[in-house]
Amino acid sequence: MREPQNQTCDRAAAIAARRRGGGEHGGGPGGGWSNGGARVVVVLEVGGAWQAHGVSEARPATDEDISPLAASLARAFDDDPVMAWLFGDDAHRRGSRLRRFFGHEAKRHRRHGEVLTTPDRAGASFWSPPDGWRTSTADLLRAMPFIGLAVGPRLPRAVRGFELIDAAHPRAPHWYLAVVGTDPAAQGRGVGASLLRPVLDRCDRAGLGAYLESSKEQNIPYYQRFGFMVTGEIPLPSGPTLWTMWRAPQDQGHDQRHGQGGPDDG
Repeated sequence: MREPQNQTCDRAAAIAARRRGGGEHGGGPGGGWSNGGARVVVVLEVGGAWQAHGVSEARPATDEDISPLAASLARAFDDDPVMAWLFGDDAHRRGSRLRRFFGHEAKRHRRHGEVLTTPDRAGASFWSPPDGWRTSTADLLRAMPFIGLAVGPRLPRAVRGFELIDAAHPRAPHWYLAVVGTDPAAQGRGVGASLLRPVLDRCDRAGLGAYLESSKEQNIPYYQRFGFMVTGEIPLPSGPTLWTMWRAPQDQGHDQRHGQGGPDDG
């Protein structure tokens, strides 16, 4: 039975604006929207700065950072298979939609979680705190007009896909890496590591896990260097596959390797 269009829009607005995988969107399509069953993404806090291989330390994003970060992330996710599946194959239109999407998500994440960036705004990461990956009704309503127009006829397919993503999301307390991305011009300099490490260190201190969905298989080895392990796969309807990854809290005395490389778009 076909789902009524208005119901589809309501549900898709909550879930289509999600994550992912990594930027790669650290978490897959950008997070997890949720309202009574659907869901949403988010971000973190940095109590102290962390510096990777000479890269500028990560810091919390401000209102003034939103527009530049949205542009950087749009470039980072330009070839992302989940974003193409969600927003269409037209590169010009997709770029505009990605900028609006990441701008909206950055604002929302600053309200309910945290957004990290670097002084030169070369990248950003969005994290959801424990039990904070579900979306409020107010945020859902804010997203509906944009999501409905941007996703268009792909809404029913997107709804089915994100229901699968929601079903796979762990319920144990954890930090959720919804998005991490680096501007292509700055990739390979350790920016991604600087955007990940502060929250992962906090997870270790608190004994909490971390979770993400990777939209590119080639990025899995990068996340594995930070302690993430593949826990499953999510084939999206008529679309790409997502790899779910979980990171158990690490012994802080354990010296992990954190290379300068990163996901090809994060």
